[in-house]
Amino acid sequence: MRLVSLRFTLYLLSALFGCFLYFWLTPYIWPAVEIPKHISALEAERIARASLQRAGITIPGKYRNAVAFKVNDYEKEYLEQRLGVRQALCIMQTTSPVYTWHVRWFKPQCKEDFSVDISLDGQFINYEHHLPDEAVQQTCDSLRLVKQFIAQVGGVNLTNYVAEIVATLPGNGHPELWFEWRRKNRLLGNALQSVQVVVVGNQVTRFSRYLYMQSPYFEQHILRVVRNERLYKYGLILEGILLLVGVITVIIGIVTRTCHWRCGVAPTIMIVLFSLLTALNSLPKAYANFDTGYSWSGFWWHHAGMVALDLLLLALKIYLLVLAAEWIYRRAFPQHRPLAYWFTSSGLASQAGRNRLLLGYWLIPVQMACVTLIYLLANQFLHGWVSSSLGYSGLITSWLPWSPALNSGLFAAIFEEFLFRVLTISWLKRLVKYDWLAVLIPAIMWGLVHINHSNQPFLVRNFEVTLWGIIFGYIFLRYGPLPALVAHAGYDVIIDGMGFLTANSWLLRLNFVVMLLIILLPLGLSLWWGRRTGLAPESTLPPDNQSLSDLLKQHKAERRPPALPPETEQTDPTLPLTS
Repeated sequence: MRLVSLRFTLYLLSALFGCFLYFWLTPYIWPAVEIPKHISALEAERIARASLQRAGITIPGKYRNAVAFKVNDYEKEYLEQRLGVRQALCIMQTTSPVYTWHVRWFKPQCKEDFSVDISLDGQFINYEHHLPDEAVQQTCDSLRLVKQFIAQVGGVNLTNYVAEIVATLPGNGHPELWFEWRRKNRLLGNALQSVQVVVVGNQVTRFSRYLYMQSPYFEQHILRVVRNERLYKYGLILEGILLLVGVITVIIGIVTRTCHWRCGVAPTIMIVLFSLLTALNSLPKAYANFDTGYSWSGFWWHHAGMVALDLLLLALKIYLLVLAAEWIYRRAFPQHRPLAYWFTSSGLASQAGRNRLLLGYWLIPVQMACVTLIYLLANQFLHGWVSSSLGYSGLITSWLPWSPALNSGLFAAIFEEFLFRVLTISWLKRLVKYDWLAVLIPAIMWGLVHINHSNQPFLVRNFEVTLWGIIFGYIFLRYGPLPALVAHAGYDVIIDGMGFLTANSWLLRLNFVVMLLIILLPLGLSLWWGRRTGLAPESTLPPDNQSLSDLLKQHKAERRPPALPPETEQTDPTLPLTS
C-alpha cells in the first residue's frame, strides 16, 4: 500500500512539473496571440458601410450582409519569421494588421458584390467590388479618382509613399488600370508597406494595403512550401496504402465471417456527431463565402448536400478502419483483453481500465513538456522558428468556439491511433520478427504525415511526432490502445484550445473549461460506474480469447438487475391443513 501511494505521488508530481514547464516556456517558443480589445462584428459592418458612403458608394437595399473573422497567414508567417514572434505580434495588431473583420454584401444570382476588410482597431484595410460588364461606364481621370478614394476611404497619407506601378492590364471585357505606391525608408523585416488600387471605367474595384516582400524571401518560401508538400504527399501515399490494407483486412474478415460488426459503431457515431456539430458551427463562415451563382435555396441545398456527403464518407472511413483494426488486433495480441472491452462500462470501471485512463492523462502534461523542450532546443541551437498560435481562426464569430478544436482532437486521436498503432503495428507484429521494428515503421509514417507545417527547420516537427509515435507504440504493445487514445486526444484538444486561455473574454475562457470537462469525461464515467458496481480486479476480467458477442452478452447480464425469487404461498401454521 505504501509503495502504491509513493508511485501515485511520483506520477502526480511529474505531471504537475510537466504543466509548469509547459506554461513557463511556451511564451518563449510559440506565444499564443492575445487578441486585443477589438470592435465587434456589428461595429465593423457600420464602419465599412460609412467608409464606402464617403466615397459615394451605396450598398443596394436588397443586398444581404455577412461578417466573418479573417487571418492573413502569409504576412503573419513572414513577420514572425523575420522580426521574431514577440515583435511581430505588436506590428500585426497596429502597423500591418493581419487580423481583420471581413464584411461582405451580396445578392443571390447577382454578379455584383462588395467586400471590405476592417482591422480589429477599425482601420480600412481592403476593398473589392465585383463589377458586372454592363455596369462599367466611361473612363474618367483615374489618378484623381484613386487619390480621392485613398484620402477619403483608405486613410493613407501618400506623402511618404513613392509611385511604383501604373499599368493597364486586360480585364474581363474592360481594361483595368493598376496603381501602386510603396512606402519610403520603412522596412518591416525586408518588406515594404504598399497600397494597391485598381480602377475599371469610372469606379475603384480594388483597394489593398499589404506588404511587398522582396524576391529572395518569396523564392525561399516557394521552395520551402514545395519541399514540405512533396514530403507530405509521400506521407499521404503511405497513409493511403495503410487504408487499403485496412479495406483488405475487412474483406478477409467478411469472407471468413469473423468480423465483429458492432465494434465500430460507437466511435463512428461519436465522430459523426462532433463533425456535424462543427459543420453547423461553421455556418457563419459558409454564409460569408456565399457563391452568388446559386439561388438562396440552391446554395443551402448544395451546402447541406456537401456536408452530408462528407459525413457519409467520414463515417465509412472510421467504421471500416475500426473493423479492420479490431480484426487484426485479436489475432496479433491473443494474450490481450478484447479491444471492445475497454470501451464498455465494465472495462472502464475495472481497476485495469482506470489505470489505463490515468496513464493516458499522465502522458498529456509529459508530452506537453517534452515537445516544448524539443522546440526550445531547436530555437536555441538550430535557429528554429515556430509560428504563433491563434487557436481557431473563427474564434470570435463562431457559435460554439470549442467545437472545432474538440472535433479535430478527437478525430485525430481515433483515426491516427487506430491506423498507425492498432492496425499497422498489429500487422507488422505478425510479419516482422522484432517488436522495435513494428513500432518504428508506423512512427516514421506518422511523422511524415505531420511534416506539412510552417515551423523551421521542418525536420523538428517530424522528429517530435516520430518520437511520440515510438512512445505510443510501446505503450500500445503493453497496455493496448486506450492510454494512447486518451493522451493523443487530450494533448491535441488542449494545444488547439490554448488560445482560449489568452482571450480577453470570460466566455472564451469558459470554452476551454468545456473542452477539459469533455476530455475528462471517461475518467468521470469510470469513477461513477466504479462507485456503483465496485472496481473489478484483474481476476474477474473476461478471458483473453472471449469473442465480442460473448463479451457484449456478459456486459448486458452484468447490468441487468437480478431476478426476483418466485413467490411461494405463505401458510399459517396455526390453521389446520385441508385436503
